[in-house]
Amino acid sequence: MKFDLSVLTGYWTSLASGFGSTVWLCSASGTTAIVLGTLFFVYVGTENAIGGWLASYAKRLVDQPGTIWVTTPSYFYGGLLTGRALAPVFLRSIPEVRLVRLSVTTALLGLVLLLASHSMAPVLASAAIIGLGLAAIYPITISLLTNCFGSMATRVGSVMFMLASFGAACMPWLVGVTSTETSSLKFGLLIPLLGCVLMLVLYLRDWDKAVVV
Repeated sequence: MKFDLSVLTGYWTSLASGFGSTVWLCSASGTTAIVLGTLFFVYVGTENAIGGWLASYAKRLVDQPGTIWVTTPSYFYGGLLTGRALAPVFLRSIPEVRLVRLSVTTALLGLVLLLASHSMAPVLASAAIIGLGLAAIYPITISLLTNCFGSMATRVGSVMFMLASFGAACMPWLVGVTSTETSSLKFGLLIPLLGCVLMLVLYLRDWDKAVVV
């Protein structure tokens, strides 16, 4: 059977054209695309960094016989799951932008409590608080993407989700590098704390004026 090279060439041309138009759309939309891209990158990176390093942090903090430190991530993910189940209930009475601001503030306070902890009980409590705080952020960010870009959200979303994947890979690695260089995982966990600060700043913008199409 003869292979038709033109079919393959046409496929790659179409793919490149579609990706190029998406990048152009993000560039044309200016600040809104940059802010949303940053939020996707930072949020997913923050969630992965916390979930990935919590157990190690608890183990180093306690430094005692026993394995309760192994359960620390379950408190985080339990809070995350509970928060996402409760988010639709809160959204009935709280606008989504206000809820996401409250959520980021809660996660930020949880991280401050985590870094100030000296025993397992506050570590476990702060892990649950951080999970509850982060729970509503990603779904609301996706909602803002749809609200801002309308019918173009699917095309722009491909770039946003790529940035999210990049953040998921980069931020946990950055926590590890910082921890190694400073010989302190507490310093490493300042990375997701700063991520929460950045997200709070970005969510404070006027999203009613951020509609692109």
